[in-house]
Amino acid sequence: MLGQTGVDGSLSALISPLHWVDAKGSVAARTVAEIENTLCVDGGVHRFLGDVFYGGGQWPILTCFLGMAKNTLGDTSGALA
Repeated sequence: MLGQTGVDGSLSALISPLHWVDAKGSVAARTVAEIENTLCVDGGVHRFLGDVFYGGGQWPILTCFLGMAKNTLGDTSGALA
């Protein structure tokens, strides 16, 4: 969201499938950790804190992107969870 500093659940797509962020760098690991710590609820990923679009629930595509990013980072078991 413009003007906000919080993490957005779609950032994991920059790691995978887009590969715009180096998976071996610290930015990728910190981004995945921040998404997990702030936006994951019951196995799903919210877009951002305070998201109210369509009830503010988890987004299946963002959950998929997070799993892909985890797999790219080498966390296969976390990707499948």
